[in-house]
Amino acid sequence: MQTTMRSPAVYTGSPLVANLLGIAIAALILAVLTNTPLPLLGTDRAVFIALVILGMTMCSLGGVGRAPNIHGWTHPITLFGVVVGTLMLALTAAVLTGQTAFLDPFASIFGGESSPLGG
Repeated sequence: MQTTMRSPAVYTGSPLVANLLGIAIAALILAVLTNTPLPLLGTDRAVFIALVILGMTMCSLGGVGRAPNIHGWTHPITLFGVVVGTLMLALTAAVLTGQTAFLDPFASIFGGESSPLGG
C-alpha cells in the first residue's frame, strides 16, 4: 500500500463577509464617538469586547494566513499584522483585567477620561 501526502487545504475566507463586518465595526465606532446609545451594549467595555470579537472574526474570515503564505513571515505586511494583532490582544487583556492606567496619557491627548480604577 502506497501512501501519498497531499498538501493541506487552504482556507480562502470570505472577503464579502469580512467587509460587512468591517462596516459593522465602523458603525459601532461611529455610535460610540457620537454618544449614540446602543441597545445591547450599554457600556464602553461591552462595546470594546464586541469590537474585539468582530475584529477577530473579520481577520479570520478575511484570510489571516494569506499574508505569510503569499509574502513570507518577514514581509512588512505580515510584520504589521503581527504587531497590530499583538497590541490588540495586549489591550484586550488589559481591559478585561482592569489594568488600564497605562492608557491615561493617551486619554489626555485625545480628550478622553482617565482610568477610574487607577491601576
